[in-house]
Amino acid sequence: MKKYLCLFLFLGLLFLGCSDDHEEKRQPTGDLIKLSIIPTISTNYEAGIQYLGVITDLPWRASTSADWLSVSSASGTGSSKVGVSWKENKTLEDRQAKVVFSVNGMETTLTVTQGHKVEASHIVSFRPILGNQARNEVDSVEVIFNKPTKVIGHTPPGGNGRMFDEGLRWQLPIGKWGLGDDVEVRMSFKPLNDSIVSRDTITVPFYEKKFLLTEPDDAIRNSALSLDKKSIWVAVTNKLADKNKVMQISLDDMTVMKSVKMPFDPQFLCVNPYNGLLYVLPYNGNFSTSAKDNFSGLGYLDYSNTGHSHYFCVVDPEQGKILKTIDIEPSLTAHPQYPEIYPDEIAFTKDGFGILRLVSVSATGLEWRYIDSADGDKITLSGYDWSEHEFERLYSNYDYSRIYANPYPRQSTSLEWVNRQHPVPTVITLHNKFNSDEYYAGGYLAYLSMSPFANKAFICTNPACQVVVGLDGAVTYSKVIIEETRGSMNVWDELVQDKDYVYKIHNMGAFLELLDMTKSEVVFASSHHIGDWNQLMNCHFLPTTDQLVLTEVQGIWIYNAAAIKNEVKR
Repeated sequence: MKKYLCLFLFLGLLFLGCSDDHEEKRQPTGDLIKLSIIPTISTNYEAGIQYLGVITDLPWRASTSADWLSVSSASGTGSSKVGVSWKENKTLEDRQAKVVFSVNGMETTLTVTQGHKVEASHIVSFRPILGNQARNEVDSVEVIFNKPTKVIGHTPPGGNGRMFDEGLRWQLPIGKWGLGDDVEVRMSFKPLNDSIVSRDTITVPFYEKKFLLTEPDDAIRNSALSLDKKSIWVAVTNKLADKNKVMQISLDDMTVMKSVKMPFDPQFLCVNPYNGLLYVLPYNGNFSTSAKDNFSGLGYLDYSNTGHSHYFCVVDPEQGKILKTIDIEPSLTAHPQYPEIYPDEIAFTKDGFGILRLVSVSATGLEWRYIDSADGDKITLSGYDWSEHEFERLYSNYDYSRIYANPYPRQSTSLEWVNRQHPVPTVITLHNKFNSDEYYAGGYLAYLSMSPFANKAFICTNPACQVVVGLDGAVTYSKVIIEETRGSMNVWDELVQDKDYVYKIHNMGAFLELLDMTKSEVVFASSHHIGDWNQLMNCHFLPTTDQLVLTEVQGIWIYNAAAIKNEVKR
């Protein structure tokens, strides 16, 4: 609302007196400029104008001290009507400026005071900040307001907010929450220059995207990236046999692209680099695979009535349908106590050569066979009985030129590799001691992850031993990191080629870590809680978007790997 005042500025000349007609005019003395009222204007934040009457017989000038204040006439002679106008005050504080009138070297000043718009502060945006616990930093939430703001209080507790950037941005430490959490933060705040108190609740996700299963009895057993790494296939089990399926999920918008009904309870997935087809193997009660290990203790999953399949399926990802099923026939080399064998794991090289590992319900690594996708997925016997080259897990290397396997552990950890050109397993015996005086290579191999750049493997053994092993020529070892490895999954970073960067996601300790195995040290650590059950199945790396993809029993979670590496550089 604009106010209009009629202020008359009387500027007069004071004369000492007049003489006769021949007497000369005397020079003026005293003030030449006078105001008839108090020379001030007060208004609100809105734009407006007020008029002044200037009364004088002499030339005059007017000037302003701020660009938001102006006059309709900057100069004149004699009595005039002058408008003083001001713009809307869009700042967050009151402001003041002056209009100066001058006549013959004498000045008088009009002061204009304008208030600001009184309104509440609002949260413009917020984001999670991962605290690197390797530097004793806690996670925090950064909140940006639309004006300088004072935070009166917030939950969850963790400290008083830290203000910077003129009070527009606040960083609130929230303790150990971290990856996978939806952290609810309740805040009370007010503008620095006003008393209007606001309260708001924000839900801060410590992940970038997620996909959750919708069927109450669905559970993910395993996952495999598509060859272009733009989607992920998940093996989904359900108590009801007719609901078992494999699903293709877009990693862009986390929508279901395809769902293929399976004739069995699916467990293991493999995308063949030779033909791009998806090979789906059934669950057969094998306790050796990491996926099944992570299901132990989940009461809502009932495996007592799970059947066993002597066949597996080949799925066409483009058409989203089963192309064929492949039966497994028993052989004369089977274990005498475990004649029933079932397909459990499969791996391929880029020319279609593959290894199919077979198990019994109550034993592991009993038999393996060759499979040739270049010859219609023809399966042939390996020529070895159950006591020779007892493979426990299979791994394709960085360029799909070899298939590595770790034998069932007895006294020491070792690796073997095969391909089409070398179908006879080549044994790589690892030293009894890695590059450490404390921990040995012997014992259970908890997890192995192949490098994306070379024939190198990141190996976790039980007890707490983590090491990178070079597998070309003479075997080389990095220095050992001594840290609990059981219950963890690992994946290499595909963008940092000058360093052996490995992400370790640990179920037991609820930690995500970035290990620089070039130096053999933990360079980033953060607490994490992935889903309600915290049962991790697999982890993958997306080089195009610099993200981590984790699958657990309830869904898929995507995290910002670039942000983790930025914390290391900071």
